[in-house]
Amino acid sequence: LLLSSALIATAAQAQPIPEPPASLPAAPVRAQPANPVARFILVGDSTMQPNTGYGAAFCARLKAEVERDNMAKGGRSSKSYRVDGSWAEVTALLAKPTTAKVNYVLMQLGTNDGSDVPERHTTMPEYATNMTNLAAEVKAAGFVPVLVTPVTQRGFTNGKLQNGLDPYAATIRQVGAANN
Repeated sequence: LLLSSALIATAAQAQPIPEPPASLPAAPVRAQPANPVARFILVGDSTMQPNTGYGAAFCARLKAEVERDNMAKGGRSSKSYRVDGSWAEVTALLAKPTTAKVNYVLMQLGTNDGSDVPERHTTMPEYATNMTNLAAEVKAAGFVPVLVTPVTQRGFTNGKLQNGLDPYAATIRQVGAANN
């Protein structure tokens, strides 16, 4: 997905990235201008969540007239994001009327799907199904789903970065291609 330069702020227009507070986890971050030209909802785990992930930097680079809701939460998988009620919060936002001309939901999950914690763990087919279902619900609400590959974890063997999330990245690419 290439974002229009009309939505991205120049360096002079960018908002400062806030320092993370001492207490975590972070609450959702919202900016709701009166007449938004576009709307972004971010769904993900700690790598995207407010204050500790890249979501704050992404949102800070959007122009002031772009509505944004960073709903990413640490420790979530494609399974637990729905089970714990986080997805219900997103679907409430999807149902909220907006005057924005374009509406996107950026979804980056997968980092915690391989966890040994049963509440988070999914098999690769379950991960693909979960992400397909999330994307379908976003589309049905009239938004554009944007499937984002999970970022690699910092694991090294003999000084070489090990990309243990590559299977999840490959799967999300396949889900995107099949649902384009």
